[in-house]
Amino acid sequence: MHIPALRRHRVHRPLGLLIGGILAAASLAMAPVAALAAPDGCVDPGWLGSAAPYTVLGIDGAAVNLHNVSVAGDVAAATGGSLTVMSPSIVNGDVYLGPGVAYQQDGSVTGSVLADQDLSSAVADAAAASSYLASLIPDQTFASWTGPHTIAGNGAVTVVDVGDVNMAGGAITLSGTCFFVINVSGSFDMGGDASIGGVDPSRVYINLTGTTTATTHVGNTFDASWHRTPP
Repeated sequence: MHIPALRRHRVHRPLGLLIGGILAAASLAMAPVAALAAPDGCVDPGWLGSAAPYTVLGIDGAAVNLHNVSVAGDVAAATGGSLTVMSPSIVNGDVYLGPGVAYQQDGSVTGSVLADQDLSSAVADAAAASSYLASLIPDQTFASWTGPHTIAGNGAVTVVDVGDVNMAGGAITLSGTCFFVINVSGSFDMGGDASIGGVDPSRVYINLTGTTTATTHVGNTFDASWHRTPP
């Protein structure tokens, strides 16, 4: 099933931090919108472009702090930002640092730490992807998530808008579609064993479009790619 990309847009400011499978706090700036193709069936739509290889990508001055987490894949921080890998965190991959990035590590990195890397293409592609995903008209809208929900998708892409996510536990279970886009416009606070998942993590995109702090705790699980808005 093909969903035309340019017929499901709404005006929305673009987002900032790209995170796959794990959340890190950051403050990031806006970037221009770029056209990206919608997926055909369950084939990878390529929304993330050259940003796709990074599990965590901090852009435009982001302060990325990894505390008591395990990251499966590469981590990158672009020019002007900072990256802290705190013990007992572990990065199961390489770390890429743009020019001038402040880096601190007392946790573990299984790969190499590479300084003075040109991440400009990845940053541009991440900003374009987040802007595009935030522009999609929702198929389902919720004022809040405070406990377990099952979200049944329909078609190739299901777009869900949520006001606030404040969960002390329980699961948001996703099913029945190729790709999910979840836009959260308000607060985001996950505690206890709260989780979001149910489908392949590469098929879920979570956009935090609000200006409040996103908070997670040890024990949380997020099977998704993340985008964090500027404050």
